[in-house]
Amino acid sequence: MIVLPEYKITQRFWARIKIREPHRGGEGQGSLRGDGYGQFYGHGKHRAVHRYAHFISTLEGPPVVRHKCDNRKCCNPHHLEGGTQSDNMQDVIARGRHHHKNKTHCLYGHEYTEKNTYTRPDGSRECRACRRARKNKMVL
Repeated sequence: MIVLPEYKITQRFWARIKIREPHRGGEGQGSLRGDGYGQFYGHGKHRAVHRYAHFISTLEGPPVVRHKCDNRKCCNPHHLEGGTQSDNMQDVIARGRHHHKNKTHCLYGHEYTEKNTYTRPDGSRECRACRRARKNKMVL
């Protein structure tokens, strides 16, 4: 069952949003969560601004609300779309924002070079030196 937001809360929500130029984005003037997303207090608890904006604009409550603009503070409904966590991770990889892609060395300090990097079938990568060491330990 979808519970429609109360008019007063919705009105208060949009009053606290600063829209720059049309379709350029809108950012809340309230507080930020630790992960950089805006938050809004409504219906008795703190809510993510982008999720609330998407909900009151579309009346959909998807598992994940994705930003087309890659701005965590943005709550412009034109920049938001619903989806799954899998969709969100595909966006992250396609836009080059996945934190593992930016790593230049493995956990043990070996550099990710073309010669020292094994790319798994799922697209993730592994240091060949560590892979070799792990396989040698298993043989013992």
